[in-house]
Formats: sequence, C-alpha cells, structure tokens
Amino acid sequence: MVNKIKIIVYLVIKRMDLVTKFISILFIVALFTNHLYNYYYVNMLDLQPLLPEVIQLLLQRFEFFLYWILPFLYGIWGGLFCFLIVSGIVERATHYLQKKYSVNLVSVNTFGDFLFLQSSGLIMIVTVFGIFYMGNIYYILATVNHAGTLISTDVYNSALDMINPIKGLLGFNIFFIEVTNTHKEWIELSIEFNKYIVAGLCIYWVFIKPYVSISHK
Repeated sequence: MVNKIKIIVYLVIKRMDLVTKFISILFIVALFTNHLYNYYYVNMLDLQPLLPEVIQLLLQRFEFFLYWILPFLYGIWGGLFCFLIVSGIVERATHYLQKKYSVNLVSVNTFGDFLFLQSSGLIMIVTVFGIFYMGNIYYILATVNHAGTLISTDVYNSALDMINPIKGLLGFNIFFIEVTNTHKEWIELSIEFNKYIVAGLCIYWVFIKPYVSISHK
C-alpha cells in the first residue's frame, strides 16, 4: 500500500514537472513574440487566421476570465498571509506562556499549529496554481489573441480596470508591492513575478537538477 502511494505521488510530481516545463516554454515563447512585435512589428504567433471563429471566441472569453480573477488571488494570498502571521504569533506566545508560567494551553497551541500548517499549504497552492499557472496562461493567451498588448483594448477601457481587490484588506505596503494598484497594475505585477519564477526554474532545470542527479549516481 505504501509503495503504491509512493508511485502515485512520484507520477503526479513527474506530470506536474512536465506541465510546468511546457507552460514555462510557452511563456518564454510569448515573451520573445511580444519583443519581436514591439521592436520589429513581427508576430510569429499570428494564429488567429488559422483558428475557427468558435475557438477564437473561447480563447478570448478564457483570457477575459483570467484577467478578471487574477488580481483577486493576491487578496486571497494576503488574507492567508495574515492568518500565517497570527498563527505564528499565537504558537510562539502559547509556547512561551507554557514554558514560563506552566499554563495549560495545549488546545490553543494545537489550533495555532493547525492554522499555521493550513495557511502555509494554501499559500503554496495559491502561489503555484493561481499566480504562476494562471498568470502564465493569461500572458500566453494575451499574446495569441493580441500580440504586443498585455490587455485587450475592450477590457482595458472597462470599469474592471479600477477594481483593487486587496485595497480593503490591507492599508499598507507589503515590501515593494503597492496595495493601491489598479486591476491592470496587478496583472502587470503578476507577469513580472512570473518572469523571475520562470528564470529561476530554467536555472534549476539546466544547471542544478542535472548536477544533483549526477551526484546521486
């Protein structure tokens, strides 16, 4: 039973690795395509004439959905991060009180541990599947639908541009993130994040992973 679970986990990780590589490659191609379009007016991913009208419409609708939902993921991420900080403070405080004054706070400490672990796991899920995967897919779709422009003109001129999903949650800046960002600026920030993440993954796949594999042989 344990061996079967290990095999399933290995297969899931391997498939996720392949999906991540595939999306990262498409993201790099999209970056290169937009660079060519912005500087040389060449669109090497001009697929619109080749796609049926129904497929074009579905791609545009999916892009619009991702555009609408992506900034709200930062609000979810910020809320989970607040839970993480609170649970960490509760855990350390209860540990100190139990050690210093012999107070029985086992249930509170256990709840703090549970909240900390759950918040950490959910932050990883939102970061990987939300901000990374969905952000990259949005950028790829935006390149296919309208190369050279991150956001389509129709969406950019809509009222959605003024939505700030995190403004009501936090009233201060987190590191270099300006919480007064508009909807459009959260999209741009997501793309910038993913550039660094993809660059880090490429360094890992090309230089670190082969070295680790050789070292274990």
